[in-house]
Amino acid sequence: MLLCLPKYKDSIVVRSRDPDVLKLCGTVVDVGAVYDPSKNMFDHHQRTFAASNVFPGHNIKLSSAGLVYKHFGGEIIESLVGPLDKSTRELLVNKVYERVVKEVDAIDNGVSIADDTKYKINTNLSSRVGRLNPDWNASPEDSSDKARNSNFRLAMKMVFEELCDAVEWYAYSWLPARDIVLKAVREPVLTNDSKEPLVIRIDRYCPWKSHLFDIETELKIEGKILYVLYPDSSGNWRIQCVPPEENSFDCRKKLPEPWRGVRNDALDKLTDLSGCIFVHAAGFIGGAKTYDTAYAMAKMSVSSK
Repeated sequence: MLLCLPKYKDSIVVRSRDPDVLKLCGTVVDVGAVYDPSKNMFDHHQRTFAASNVFPGHNIKLSSAGLVYKHFGGEIIESLVGPLDKSTRELLVNKVYERVVKEVDAIDNGVSIADDTKYKINTNLSSRVGRLNPDWNASPEDSSDKARNSNFRLAMKMVFEELCDAVEWYAYSWLPARDIVLKAVREPVLTNDSKEPLVIRIDRYCPWKSHLFDIETELKIEGKILYVLYPDSSGNWRIQCVPPEENSFDCRKKLPEPWRGVRNDALDKLTDLSGCIFVHAAGFIGGAKTYDTAYAMAKMSVSSK
């Protein structure tokens, strides 16, 4: 991460735990048993490192990656996408932490993704970096310092590309979608008796989920919106159920049970509509040929038991 910054771009990266070597380094990360940002020392392994060292708004103890990001995240993001106003900078810093750095902090500190995990994710950034370590039965050549340093360079490149991808996606794709989602929430196509939004329409598909939850909180309408209507890449329309939280696979209200797993003419007959395409067997999404049919499906779903 630090190599993104102009003041570090020409720095030489040294891998060592030798205290005499570390004394010669301008910045020390993940070794040295000291956390002191005034001295550019960012280790988290020492017993004195407090559990209260977390990223603002989160509750996972920081790893050295998190420490560096906590102190330099804003500078790193601006080095990649250019100057930002204060609120946009803070927003992007938080989102990139959530997408990239937080899982590194959690895995490095032994924090499980859930209390009862039904499957394990082996393709995360930490796992991919870990696979660059020599196998336990690697040859002397493949486990030599030269090979380890070469693989370390590959790991640095991988992490840099992952970070850049996240920053650029949030800055150039995710952020511009906010205004679209905000407009849709403020102009719902279906409301309840209290004029609170139940169904919203987005005229161009965009990454809406995380914006929706943030906007609901800002407007104090948490949990109200049930369905989002938007066109797909083929020109048809989708009706998608809103989950109770961003990363949940559940729904605030699924599409009616009799529709689930039904398609085309059979679905038209069930709904007494024309132009239905499908409803997923799990009930979280459906499709229609026109907006009017998708809207009618949403309206019927809101009223269903």
